[in-house]
Formats: sequence, structure tokens, C-alpha cells
Amino acid sequence: MDPLTYNKLLSYELPETVEELNLDHIILLAAEIFDTGVAAVNFSDRSEDEHGLYATTITGDQITVVHDLNEDIRFYAGIRLITPDNFVIGTLTVTDNIPHQQLTEKQSRVLQLLAKMVIEKLENRLDHINEKNKADENLRRLIHDLKNPMTSMSLYAQLLSAKEMPAEKVFTMAARIEKSISDIQKKLNISVADNDNPKSPADS
Repeated sequence: MDPLTYNKLLSYELPETVEELNLDHIILLAAEIFDTGVAAVNFSDRSEDEHGLYATTITGDQITVVHDLNEDIRFYAGIRLITPDNFVIGTLTVTDNIPHQQLTEKQSRVLQLLAKMVIEKLENRLDHINEKNKADENLRRLIHDLKNPMTSMSLYAQLLSAKEMPAEKVFTMAARIEKSISDIQKKLNISVADNDNPKSPADS
């Protein structure tokens, strides 16, 4: 697997097992529609290819159909999983230990649709990851931006409590503390506004 495809797979932050991706309904639907004993989603970084079917499917342009490979695989149909940016990251397959007829045109379209549903599920997962990362980055930036005014407030408070000062200086420091509070409020308001109104791709 080439490094770019591997990095694409990493971006989805895939869990240890396919079951954790909540793809059960798509897999069950594939098995039901094709009336096969097994349906599966396989990814390029963790696929087992004992019979070479994965390699054949992942490199093919169309749906791969195999009949009577051995006693355990009397029927196999698989389609590539292709991301919107054209990375081939895995396969959706149906397998059975009893013979099947050739795929109909309708079945082929259904398999293509199910593969697209898998990709849509992964892309939604990626969007969620990106939004979370953006929120985390905004929080880190906010914490950093708040350090200076909060440090200033702490110093002014220490000076005020350390010794008696002329009223003029007290008023000056009080004004600086008030400004620091105002700065904090502005930064918080900006942060809230950014989260409430995220930039669209056209704005960036």
C-alpha cells in the first residue's frame, strides 16, 4: 500500500474492528440482498488475502465476481471502496459456500450503492474528527491568549495588597485590572462566535 493511501486510512482513525464503525446495517443489507452467508468490509491496512481475492478486487476497475474458487468459496463478489479524493482504501464483499447465478445489472448497482454508503459513513466520521480537532485547537489558542491578561491581573492584585498606595495609583491599577477583564471577555466572545459560526470552505 502506498504512503498516501495509508495516510488517508489513518485520517479516519479507524477502530480495531470493523464492528466498531457501526457498519452492521450495510453489511447485513449486503448479505440479505445477495442472499449470501457472509458479507464484509475490508480495509487495505488489515486485510487477509489467503486466496488472492482482495488483491484482485482492489486492483480491478469493475466488480470482481468469482465462481467455484474452492469448496468454501463457491461465490464471491467484491467492489472497491473509493474515497471522494480517489483513494482506494478497501473492499465491500459478499461470499457464499453455495453456487450463485451471475450478478444481474440491478445487483451490481446495489453493490455500488452500498459501497458508496460505506464511504459516506467514513467521510462523516472524518468530518466529526476534523470538527473535534478544530475545537481542541480553538481551546488551546484561547488558553494561550488568556494567559497574558490573567497574569497582569494577578500582578496588579499583588501590588495592591503588598503596600499602601496613593489613590491615583490605586485608580490606575484598578483601571488596568478592568482592562484585563475586558480583554478576557472579548477573547471569550470571539471564541464563542467562532464556534457558533464556523467558516465555510469558501470563506477559507
